[in-house]
Amino acid sequence: MFNRAGLYRLISALAADPGDFATVYAAPSDFPDFVLKLSLEPEHSAWAKGIRSAVEVDTVMNAVRRYQTGVAVYWSEIGNRYIVLPPFPIPRSQVSVGRPDTSVLSQVLERRYVIGVVLVAWGSYALGAFDGESLVAWKTGTGLIHKQHRKGGRSEKRFARRTEEQKKD
Repeated sequence: MFNRAGLYRLISALAADPGDFATVYAAPSDFPDFVLKLSLEPEHSAWAKGIRSAVEVDTVMNAVRRYQTGVAVYWSEIGNRYIVLPPFPIPRSQVSVGRPDTSVLSQVLERRYVIGVVLVAWGSYALGAFDGESLVAWKTGTGLIHKQHRKGGRSEKRFARRTEEQKKD
């Protein structure tokens, strides 16, 4: 699991790696078909098979579907192989072979994002707006956030229960 700094270190390490890689970016809308139908030149067909097998693992498939940000795969014949679920969506699907292509992941990390966060607990709330990593506005407070009635149920159920209670009296 990488944080922002860890992803930048990975990008630097990949850029410094002299080896050949297959780099695969799959946008959220193209996953998993783009990766599972991946084909490379005949001399790299084993890489394509390895990438498909690695991505088909249930934990990878479930995580990519859960976060819906797409996937970045950096695959070397020997040595390092990475499957990265970026923090923000991959904008386009593409494949390249040769030096690792970190341009798309770099763009995702360098893009400026404004994010709203809402936290609600019984009887209180917190709102925040983040510009990049900076909290620029916030509000906390309490409100009409009621706990569930101890007897619960919908209105008609409560009405029926009250009617039954009155019949017993």
